[in-house]
Amino acid sequence: MSNERKFDINRLLIKPVYIGLFLNIMLPIIFLAIVYYVDKNGGRNINYDADTYNKFFWIFCVVAIAEGVTAFIVKQKLFFSPMIKSKETFEDDLLKGFMTASIICYAFTSGIGVYGLVLFLIGGTFETAVLFFLISMIAYQFIRPRYAFAEKVVAAQDKFAQEGRFFQPKK
Repeated sequence: MSNERKFDINRLLIKPVYIGLFLNIMLPIIFLAIVYYVDKNGGRNINYDADTYNKFFWIFCVVAIAEGVTAFIVKQKLFFSPMIKSKETFEDDLLKGFMTASIICYAFTSGIGVYGLVLFLIGGTFETAVLFFLISMIAYQFIRPRYAFAEKVVAAQDKFAQEGRFFQPKK
């Protein structure tokens, strides 16, 4: 990072981390409460036989793993591509770009929990839903940006700005 530019990493991290906590911790807990309530009150109608359900389970497992891997790849791609539109708007552009990239990555990992809810509603067990919610929460731990990662992102964005490589929106 250039000597004249100091950036508050905590300011960069605080909103994205809280949004990630909501999407990947609180949302699965809300889903889990719904699943628990429905499970205890017998409010669902099982429409699939065991073989069909097992196929759905394994398909969702593969998709969940693929989403976790995709989130990690997208994280590297988005955070280390130019986010800055000009040197004058460096801080604002970085805050917006960091938030946007974080939300995109969180969307991938929070989708894993949704698969648990869907599996439960089509005939799965409470434990299956819990498994997918836990996988979603664990994936969040791997995806969420940490302080050292944010420092690397700021340094990369500063380097891009110094080289004149700015964000170019697709038309």
